[in-house]
Amino acid sequence: MITGASYKNVLPLTKFMIETVMDIPFDYVVTLCDQANESCPFFPGNVKRVHVGFDDPPGLTSKLENEDQKLDIYRRVRDEIQAFVKTLPENSEQN
Repeated sequence: MITGASYKNVLPLTKFMIETVMDIPFDYVVTLCDQANESCPFFPGNVKRVHVGFDDPPGLTSKLENEDQKLDIYRRVRDEIQAFVKTLPENSEQN
């Protein structure tokens, strides 16, 4: 897993059903890709929604054959997300 290359591995990274977190109070819901922002327009409860669009590695790498080029894209996006997360919660107030 790419995430394990620079910090603690966050496996398993999977999609989940919203029903599994309905009883958890959240202050913020952050979407990181345009697809998630479009397909998840509503999150129940009193939460602040924040969207920060990042490139979609599968979309960018789908036509590449060189594994090193693919990894470079995944690592770049991973690093951009990591840099964004380090700015939270302050950065979430601006969105």
